[in-house]
Amino acid sequence: MKYIVDRIEGDLAVLEDKAGRHCSVPLSRLPEGVHDGACLNETDGVFTPDPARERKRRRRMAEKLRNMMKEQR
Repeated sequence: MKYIVDRIEGDLAVLEDKAGRHCSVPLSRLPEGVHDGACLNETDGVFTPDPARERKRRRRMAEKLRNMMKEQR
């Protein structure tokens, strides 16, 4: 399963799946250094970072923001 860290609230991370559903997971179960916007893969209850997917997602978001800014001019 693939998740994005929506936000961190105290000792919990709120994760969002592709369907937009949210679940809370203790930070202790996640990789060290996890942050808002981090992409994670979960297999058999083990979460691992997916830096390539995160970079790709950030590039897409930056492109969308650039396009929106162009449209406002």
